[in-house]
Parts: sequence; structure tokens; C-alpha cells
Amino acid sequence: MTKRRRLTSINAHARLVITLSALCVAFSASSSSEPSVPIKSGQYIFQRKFTEQQNATIGSVLVKINGSRIVVIQKNSAGVFANDVLDEGTLAWHARTKQWIISKSDSDKHTEDAGGCSDGPTAINLKKRIYWSC
Repeated sequence: MTKRRRLTSINAHARLVITLSALCVAFSASSSSEPSVPIKSGQYIFQRKFTEQQNATIGSVLVKINGSRIVVIQKNSAGVFANDVLDEGTLAWHARTKQWIISKSDSDKHTEDAGGCSDGPTAINLKKRIYWSC
């Protein structure tokens, strides 16, 4: 093999390695990993709001978080629905809608819709402490 062919071969190999490295970096950046849960384990009071009336708070709920497990409890002093569990599951990031959801199964993270009055999992705003109902 001549010196010129060897250099051409090395340059082609180097370009291939650089291209593959760039693709790996681009892929890892585009497949954004799930952000860390922005709230610690504990008990919190969240506002309960209807998706269709976002400016109106309809009460408060007790939210219990233990790692990634979440339980949402109706907070009433009396009544038929006092202390009822409204929702429970695993906190998961729904990348498509960019919001936290209460997941019942791993497939919930990949549903088309989440939150609102969709057929998908319930959305919960952990930073603003809002539990969304339909």
C-alpha cells in the first residue's frame, strides 16, 4: 500500500469515528433523560384545580410522596368524600407534554396525551403544587 493510500484510509477512518461520535452525542442529548423529581419525600398540601377552569381552585388535597410513589387524598373535614384517595401511582416524567404525571404503568410515560381531560394519566405540577382534575 502506498503512503498516499494509507493516509487516505486513515483519514476516512478518522472521519467515520468523528461522525459516529457526533451522532452518539446528538442522540444522548435528544433522548433527554427524565429530570429529577423537584420535590422531596414527605406530605404536602396541593391546590386542586380543574383543567377546564384553571383560575379557580376547588380545594386542597393532601399529597404523600415516598421516593417516586405518590398518593393524592381529598382533604375535607367532613362529607362523603372526606379522606378519599383520589389518585395514586408512580411519579413519572411525560416527555411529550413536558409535565409530571401519576403513572399506573410504564407505558403511561409514552402515551400520546397526558393531563387535562385526555384518556392519559393525570398531570401534577410539583413545583407549583397543583393537582389537576378533569
